[in-house]
Amino acid sequence: MHFRLRQVCFGALIGMMATGIVGCADDDPMNQVATGTPQPILADVPTGMLVPADYRPMARLVQLPRAGAAYIQPDIQQVVSTEPPLAVKVSSTPSPEGVIPSSPPVGTTSLQAPPAAEQKFQVFFDFAKATISAAAEQTLRQAMVSALASDVTTISVTGYTDSAGTDQYNLALSVERAKAVRNTLIRLGIPPAEIAIAGEGKTHQLVPTADGVREPQNRRVLILLH
Repeated sequence: MHFRLRQVCFGALIGMMATGIVGCADDDPMNQVATGTPQPILADVPTGMLVPADYRPMARLVQLPRAGAAYIQPDIQQVVSTEPPLAVKVSSTPSPEGVIPSSPPVGTTSLQAPPAAEQKFQVFFDFAKATISAAAEQTLRQAMVSALASDVTTISVTGYTDSAGTDQYNLALSVERAKAVRNTLIRLGIPPAEIAIAGEGKTHQLVPTADGVREPQNRRVLILLH
């Protein structure tokens, strides 16, 4: 019974306080809240009456500065944290998880230029002759240019003959033709140490023939650039 009576009295008190607030038109502190800093509201309270501080249907009772008055602040709150913001340390050094290590060398690969492809040149001779013709010298000049422009270490010069004549004669003639080509290459600028000569006589015919045939295509010297 006493508790219910206490609730009724407290409700009446809040009603009186609300009426006093509404009656203030120009000095309405809520208007001041909308335009600037909240201002205190004074409402008459019977001396000695205790008002619960946590009962805020319309406003929050902050303190009782003097007997007969209640200090009421509008129920507008702004939460301001007094703790400093969390500091995040950003390191210029990446974490181990963020480090991408360079791939260790698996092995050492030596990059070398592939060997130059073998180049072939061929010159032809008159019957029973070892004389370099103008056409043959032009071909040997081309061989010299290719040899100097590429990584050539050896120039093989091999002479051949047709099938006319004896084997001994043709073998000697093939060597003489190879020597003529070598001498021309040296004269054109090829070092003698890079030239190797040989004679094959009437073997390895470019155009196979019977014995005793004077085939012009078989009277030749083959130049290989290695």
